[in-house]
Amino acid sequence: MPRTKDKAKGRAKPAVKRRFLDRPVVRALEAIVCAGLLGGVAFDFSAFALHSGFFNIDTIRVEGANVLREEDIIAQSGVTSGDCIFAVDAEEIRARVAEMPFVAECSVTRMFPRKVIIRLTERVAVATLLVNNHMYEIDANCHVLRQMPDAVAYPDRVGHVGPFISDVSDMAYVHVGQTIEQAGVRDAVAVWLAFRETSMAQEVTVSEVCAISDSLICMYVDELDCEIRWGRGSLAKQAWKLDVFWRSQNGRITYTEYVDLRFGDDVVCR
Repeated sequence: MPRTKDKAKGRAKPAVKRRFLDRPVVRALEAIVCAGLLGGVAFDFSAFALHSGFFNIDTIRVEGANVLREEDIIAQSGVTSGDCIFAVDAEEIRARVAEMPFVAECSVTRMFPRKVIIRLTERVAVATLLVNNHMYEIDANCHVLRQMPDAVAYPDRVGHVGPFISDVSDMAYVHVGQTIEQAGVRDAVAVWLAFRETSMAQEVTVSEVCAISDSLICMYVDELDCEIRWGRGSLAKQAWKLDVFWRSQNGRITYTEYVDLRFGDDVVCR
């Protein structure tokens, strides 16, 4: 007699009932409750940080300032001892300080719980620009750093950095903080920077550099009666020729009109 087929065989197993705590709705409720608790804690901490005074800034340290005064930098930063360290933005502080003409680079660090550090690199004045009888200190990139006191009104306060950059055409107005793009100014500064690398520069004083034309830049030295004529391009080579010529004359150039460096390997004198 054939075996009776097991009716239970092949029958689908009944689904296991999902635990109550594993249900999606319950998990969602748990997440909402946790988020609410964390939000409440964050709100309470924020209120404590902003209003308790515990995180109020008590130290603002400035590093790298030589020409600029520390108090001026702090004033420009906009940070005060009454500010909460969580309420100040380091990038905003950096941007404000970077607007100062003498500042080349700046970074700001918040040191919890109560300190802000402002680190900066200053621009360095290399020459003095003359425009409409006014004097302005400029750096190697022709960035205008500050206006110097008027020589007539403040005779005791006048001093200038490097030679005067003069005979500037097509420039009626200069403002502190701008970068000058005029070719004449940039060429005159480039000549001065090239000359500074020579040994002759250690023995003489350059009083003035001016761009007379597109192909002629004149440099005037206190110890010489003649002008030194430079051309655009190959300034390092021209500076080297001048240095060799200076040594060949034993530091005594007696020409009364010019020493011209613009003609190849030759130095033309008169």
